Amino acid sequence: LKSVTMTIKSNMKSQGAAGVLKDIPVTVTISGVFKETPLGTLKGQEKIDGLQHVMTVYYVKLEEDGKQIYEVDVFNNIIKFGSEDILNNFRLNQ
Repeated sequence: LKSVTMTIKSNMKSQGAAGVLKDIPVTVTISGVFKETPLGTLKGQEKIDGLQHVMTVYYVKLEEDGKQIYEVDVFNNIIKFGSEDILNNFRLNQ
């Protein structure tokens, strides 16, 4: 099995009382291993509709408007919410 890293980019609409205020860029980075993949091939930059894939995820990071919201890295014992590193003391004590 081969580890795969995917970066997904999109926009999120910010709304207020006056309606849509602005589009906020959102980026999600995911790394893991596909456990189940339907028959056929996957190609980069190609839209996939209706296919279901089972993936074991080892790393995920969410960023909104260039600011990190959270990051989870299973192998490196990292869990961050914003700039707060929840497992920093745990890593120091290993």
